[in-house]
Amino acid sequence: MIQQLTTGTSPVPSEEPDSTARRVGEVESVAAGALVVAVDPEAPHGVALGSGLPIRFPHVNGLVVIPTEDGSVVGVVHSVGIVPTEYPKRPGLRDYGLIDLPFPARRLGVTPLGVLRLQGYSSRGEAEYAIERGVLTPPTVGAPVLLPTQRELAAVVEGSTAGPRVEIGYAALNRELRVRVDPDRLFGRHLAVLGNTGSGKSCTVAGLVRWSLDAAGLEVSPDRPNARFVVIDPNGEYTTCFSDLADVRVFKAEPQEQADRQLRVPAWLWNAAEWAAFSDASRGVQQPLLYQALRLLRAGAEISLSADRRLVTLSVGYISVLEGFIATGPGAYSTFPGTKNLGTLLQAALQSFRRYSSDLPGGPVKSRLNDVVETIESTVTSHVERGQYWLAFDEPSIISITEALQALRAELPTIDVSAVVNEDAPIAFDVADVVSHLEVLAAGEGGGATQFASTVGLRIRTMLGHVRMRSVVGPSSITETLEGWLADYLASSDDKGPSIAVVDLSLVPTSLMHVVVSVIARVVFEALQRYRRLTGVELPTVLVVEEAHHFVTRSAERDSGISDAASLCRETFETIAREGRKFGLGMLLSSQRPSEVSPTVLSQCNTFLLHRIVNDRDQELVRRLVPDNLGGRVPRGGVRTTTNQPQFPIL
Repeated sequence: MIQQLTTGTSPVPSEEPDSTARRVGEVESVAAGALVVAVDPEAPHGVALGSGLPIRFPHVNGLVVIPTEDGSVVGVVHSVGIVPTEYPKRPGLRDYGLIDLPFPARRLGVTPLGVLRLQGYSSRGEAEYAIERGVLTPPTVGAPVLLPTQRELAAVVEGSTAGPRVEIGYAALNRELRVRVDPDRLFGRHLAVLGNTGSGKSCTVAGLVRWSLDAAGLEVSPDRPNARFVVIDPNGEYTTCFSDLADVRVFKAEPQEQADRQLRVPAWLWNAAEWAAFSDASRGVQQPLLYQALRLLRAGAEISLSADRRLVTLSVGYISVLEGFIATGPGAYSTFPGTKNLGTLLQAALQSFRRYSSDLPGGPVKSRLNDVVETIESTVTSHVERGQYWLAFDEPSIISITEALQALRAELPTIDVSAVVNEDAPIAFDVADVVSHLEVLAAGEGGGATQFASTVGLRIRTMLGHVRMRSVVGPSSITETLEGWLADYLASSDDKGPSIAVVDLSLVPTSLMHVVVSVIARVVFEALQRYRRLTGVELPTVLVVEEAHHFVTRSAERDSGISDAASLCRETFETIAREGRKFGLGMLLSSQRPSEVSPTVLSQCNTFLLHRIVNDRDQELVRRLVPDNLGGRVPRGGVRTTTNQPQFPIL
């Protein structure tokens, strides 16, 4: 039954070209995924007029339709050739007395694309079709092959007209046919834009975002479309192309314009794996010490925001370590390298306790803390020679510091810090304390742990000492919250978008870039996960990744030189590719080297926009990625970039 699209009287179907006038041949053979069509001798050799408009025929990448009982099978011509054969015998004509000489019969190789089904008629009497990918019932031998009508071509290229549609270009086979996509379906699934450098990928990405927001805004006005875009921009190309939109935030390592914001990916937001990847901590000794230090710091920040309660973890750690020195005996603190280890430990403790002393108001805790500072300071001063060499320590000096710490501990609240939080909890703490905690824990372990911890501590100090690194990752105030960070990058949960956050990484040091991208992607993914579990609804978000081959690189099996941070970054995006769509998180990847992108991520992409691709490895990969059996033809034809859309500045 034909579904009527209008109410009242049924519209009179408009006249369409007769199928006899559109016939160009018949199916000669049928195989899985391929058909051979014998072209009629009377079929045109250059341009056909049977469909109502001039159509090039025959040519590669052209379309033909084959009526079947299940609808009209749409096929793409992938080859055109001539086969010497006998002249065809036409019924009713005296062809049987002709001399039997070879006749150049034309043959077409056709790849089935899908099935067109009639949905009804519009109010103007025009046929409405819908195309379904795949062919379950192939045509039989002898089935007529027809040229498509203009309405059938429009159904194949333009698709359904229901809902907001975004025009992205025109069809190469017919410039009058516009290619339109549904932004909900486009961004609701993962999308890849692939092509050589200079082929227009960045303009395509910017255009997709802008045109989709424009189309969605027209449909749901006056409410703004509920969409969020986080653009990972390693080259600073997108800093101005969205500047005319309402809610756009640009984050830079060194803000230059008044509207720019400081890029902040605080180190307290990193999980333990990201800390270990950046510091290159080994699994044997360094990682356990680093994880324990992170647990203590997060626990101290979670217990209370006041300095006196954060002193609990610090004082307990130093008491334990100093008691370990005493229990080991004189060899641990009176000879080298024990003197150096203990001296370095006391210097770190002195620096930490001084900082807390300046934050505390007057009272018993501050008085005891001042005693600790004076005791440690006098011991350090009396045991260092010319600021470089450490003299032998004695047991009474260590005991005096331990007693001062125990007196301080007696004034502090009794809290079990070991069971409060784990090392991955997103709780703000003072990043500058990580090194001192590492040294305390390493000294308590004894042996060579101090030497192992010192290398990790050196990398962390380098990070905090680098101007651009420090501005991005810390040290930060512990008053920062995860909710506040998410509100900056994703907008608050009450704001129904759209919002665009451009993360400009052009001035971020290379050694930090993979960790920053990994943290942003992971936190956004986990936040959307928890938001859906708590509220039952999604916050539609798209993660746009430029130069994806840098952040979603292939596994270490193909490149033994890949760093731990790059591996961690790849694993984060692979998790998002597999599970992100369930929680409203889609990805838009742009890359000039698809062969260097993780196969796991590319295999999860449902849509590919292909620009010019020259490298043979990239071409072969794209042919395997394209669904069905169209891989050998899509890169050579397909969609041309639209020319009537405004151009946006990509700097």
